Formats: sequence, structure tokens, C-alpha cells
Amino acid sequence: MSRILYLLIVIVLYNLNVQAQGIEFLEVPWKDAFAKAKEEQKLVFIDCYTKWCGPCKAMAKNTFTQKEVGDFFNENFINLKLDMEGEDGVTFSHKYAVSAYPTLYFIDGEGKIVKKFVGGRQPDALISIAKDAIKSNDQSAKFEENYNAGDRSYDLVLGYVKALNAAGKPSGKIANDYIRSKPDITEDQLLVFYFEALVESDSRIFNLVLDHRNQVGKLVGFQQLQQKLAASLDASVKKAIQFESEPLLDETLTNAKRSIPKDSEQFSFESKMSFYSALRQADKYREAYKGYIKSDAKNSKTYNKVISSITGTFDDNKEMMADAEKYSEKLFDLTEDYASLKLLVQTFSMNGSYSKALSIVEKAKEKIAKKGENTSQYEALEGFLKSKM
Repeated sequence: MSRILYLLIVIVLYNLNVQAQGIEFLEVPWKDAFAKAKEEQKLVFIDCYTKWCGPCKAMAKNTFTQKEVGDFFNENFINLKLDMEGEDGVTFSHKYAVSAYPTLYFIDGEGKIVKKFVGGRQPDALISIAKDAIKSNDQSAKFEENYNAGDRSYDLVLGYVKALNAAGKPSGKIANDYIRSKPDITEDQLLVFYFEALVESDSRIFNLVLDHRNQVGKLVGFQQLQQKLAASLDASVKKAIQFESEPLLDETLTNAKRSIPKDSEQFSFESKMSFYSALRQADKYREAYKGYIKSDAKNSKTYNKVISSITGTFDDNKEMMADAEKYSEKLFDLTEDYASLKLLVQTFSMNGSYSKALSIVEKAKEKIAKKGENTSQYEALEGFLKSKM
């Protein structure tokens, strides 16, 4: 009995951990979520679903549970799930005329729809849509008039900086001017201001946040602080690419060692891959992705990222495409799933290696057949490869 109880506890803790990585949905009426969004100057993200909807179940299982999705949505939105056949869902539907599932909304605290779309999305696509929603919800004009009129109260300037950042507009001058003015505010208020004003790692504010890291973490939460630091590093990498500045890239990687030491190696390889692929510097790009693979050789996501990067950027480079072929084979050996096999076929096909790919597919089909599973997808891959030979 004690062993069974132990296993049940392990399963429950595992499930809780998985859920904690994804989006944290509030269990409140939608009107209360709007009020909270208005108070926190955020949008409400609403998943309108039904219990019988297949795509809704797929989103709940495969997209909302992803760590990168959870990190982004938990920081930037008030998140809500509405069963459209439940009482609260029905009242919401009467107001917003929901007619298909899932329908995903981004709505401001006043109840205005900022963005709406129907149907499931993969994690990257959902995050991209969410970023567009944030930029579309430009609230900076609400603060700009009073700021230009001379209002330098803490709430006004803080709100203005947050609104500019959310809309993707420059806020550095306003933030730095406010800090230099030595405002009559508490130390905690100043530290929160540092946090909210942080956008890029190549900035004075980044250093101010790091100088007061423990105090800021206690005020805003250490997880939120880590996410903010990582986002500022990403922003500086994009800036380095925009201005084709290798010194800025190097500075950003140095800042990563200071701010996210445990993840700095992976961040360095990923950043170099992005930078050198954008600038078409083949030798340095290849060195970066080889280091990235070596640093995390048992992670399927690492292989997926590198293969997609090579085939999407350097498909005309024979050496790199040979690497992509090799990595796709290692990925399939690691996972032995259909998605990896399909990627292998696509990569091998780009190289014209149809016979070798066919041999791998045939062996994979035999394994599946021995398990008594459906082989139709594998047969389709066989048919495609044979048609090319």
C-alpha cells in the first residue's frame, strides 16, 4: 500500500510540475478578469473552448503546457479559460458572439477586442500572435499628454514607461531622465521602476538592475526577474543583428554570463547562430551550431532547431546540408517518432539522398508493423521517396 501511495504522489507532483511550466489560467468570472487587467494595465487572454472540441483539447495539451508559452503569457497577460457551455461562457458568448472553437481573444480591461482568431496554434505561432496583440494595444497616448505637460509623478512616469515598452516604442530617454532627476520616491519604488524600465542589456538600467538583483527579485519575483533579464539580452542580440555589430554581440554574451550564468552557454550558441546566419558568415555560423549540438547532444529540441536553421538559411551550402542530414538521422535515433522521421525525409530529400532515406523509412515501418501499429503514414513517405528516385 505504501508503494502505491508513493507512486501516486510522484505522479501528482509530476503533473503539477508540468502544469506549472505552462499558462496559469485564473479561475474567476470574465468580468473580474477584465477588472484585474485594467488594474494591472494588461490584456486578458481568453481561450474559449468546449469539452468536446478536438482542437481545443490539442491546444490545452500541446500548446498551453509549453514552458516558453507559459513564461510569456504569465508575464504579459491575465489568462482565462472559458467553457462556452458553462454559465460564465454563455454570458461571454452573448456579448462577444463566439461561434467556433477554440476562439482565442486578447481583450483590454475596458472590454475592447484587441485581437481575435479562431482555431488552434502551435507554440511559436501563438507567441507571435500574442506579441502582435501587445503592440496593437498601445496605451502610451494616455500618458503622453500629461507627461508633456510636466507631470512627473511616479505613477504617471511608471505607467508611461510600461506602456511604451509594451507597444515596442523607445522608453530609454524618459526612464533615464526620471532616474537622473532623483525623484522623491521610496527605494522599493525606484527598484520596481528599474525593473519595468529594463528593455535592453546594453544599457545603464540593466546594470542598475543587476546591482540590486536580490532586492528587485524580492519585490517582483525572481522568476519574473530572470525572464526580464533574458528578454533584455534577446533584445540586444536583435539590435546587434540590426546594426551588424559584432562588438555589441560580444558585450551581450558577456552580460549573459553575469545575469543568467546557468543558461549563458546555450544562450551564447543560440545568439551566435542567429547573428552569423543573418550576416551570412558561414564559418562562424557552423562553429556556433556545432558547439550548440555538442553542449546538449541528447536534447531533441536542439537538433530540431539546428536542422531547421541550416535548411532555412544555408540550403545552398553542401557542408552544412551534410551536417543537417547527419543531425536529422541522430534526431530520429534519439526519438524514433514519426515527426522526426518526416523531418529526416525532408532533409535528405533536399540533398537528393532518396535511397538512403528510403532505407531508414523501411526499417522504421518494420518496427511499427511489429508493434501492430498503423503504418499508413510510413507508407506515404515510402511512396514519396520512390516517386523521386
